[in-house]
Amino acid sequence: MAVKLVNGERILKSYDYAESKSKGLAGSKGSKTLVVTNRRIIHYEKNEGKGTSGTNVSEMPIEAAKYIRTSFKETRYPILLVFGILIALVGILLAFLSEAIIPFIICAVVATIFILIYAFKRTYAFACSIDTNTHITNAFGFSSISGDSRTAGLFSMFRQANKSFYIKVKVNSTAAQEMAEELGYIIAAAANGDFDEAETETEAE
Repeated sequence: MAVKLVNGERILKSYDYAESKSKGLAGSKGSKTLVVTNRRIIHYEKNEGKGTSGTNVSEMPIEAAKYIRTSFKETRYPILLVFGILIALVGILLAFLSEAIIPFIICAVVATIFILIYAFKRTYAFACSIDTNTHITNAFGFSSISGDSRTAGLFSMFRQANKSFYIKVKVNSTAAQEMAEELGYIIAAAANGDFDEAETETEAE
C-alpha cells in the first residue's frame, strides 16, 4: 500500500493488522492498515471482490489526537480440551469393559481432533478509539475480531445458509498487540516531534 506524503512528512509506523476473505458469488478479499506519520493518522480499509472493489480511507491530524484507547484480547477455548479428555477417558473405559479395540480407536481419533483444535484455535480482538478534545464522542475509531462464520454455522440450525457464502476474518495478533501497547506513545511522540528517527521507515522527497 503506497502512502502519498507531503514534503517533510514521514511514516513513523505502519500496521497491517487484519485480513478478511469471503467466498460465494460475491467473494472478496479485504485488509485493514493503520499508518502513523509525523503529521497524520491514516486508516485504510481495502476490499477487492468479483462484484465490487473499493477503498475506505480515514485521516486525522496528529495534533488532534488527545485521547487514545486501545485494547487487545486473545481468547482460547478450554472446553475443547475438556471434551477431548472426556472422550479419551470414555474410549479407555469402553476398551476396558468390552475388550474391543475399535471403540477405543474411534474415541482416540475424536479426542485427538478436539485436542488439536484447542491447541491451535485462537480468537483475537482489537479495538482502538482516538478522540479530539473530549472523551465522550469518538472522532476516529476502528476494530477487528477474528472469526469464521462458516465454523460458527456448523453448530447452528442455520448452517445451510453458510454453505455457499462465508466470511473469515484473521487478525494479525502481532501487529494488533503492538498497536495496543505502543500506539499512544507513537502518536504522542509524533505530536511532540521527538519520535526516534532511527525507527522512521520512509520520508517524502
